[in-house]
Amino acid sequence: MVLHTLAASAGQPIVDQCLSVLTADDTLVLLGDGAYLVGDAGISEVPCPVCVLDTDLALAAIPSPESIQVIDMAALVALSGKAGNQVAWY
Repeated sequence: MVLHTLAASAGQPIVDQCLSVLTADDTLVLLGDGAYLVGDAGISEVPCPVCVLDTDLALAAIPSPESIQVIDMAALVALSGKAGNQVAWY
């Protein structure tokens, strides 16, 4: 599994680059400005599980769709430990 952390907002080319390489075995975590992507149609169509950090979602003040798991920092650390590789997208 590859853990992808995405901290870029909609409209930035890095978002499309990140989404284009995701596979079913990966996990995508939305962080920082990436939390604003929870309502984006492209996020709902990715082939892997999608998570968003709870504190960033709260700061964005937007609801999370049921298809996106809200996680805390401890869960992010656990995901990092389970991942074979990690890729940060900014």
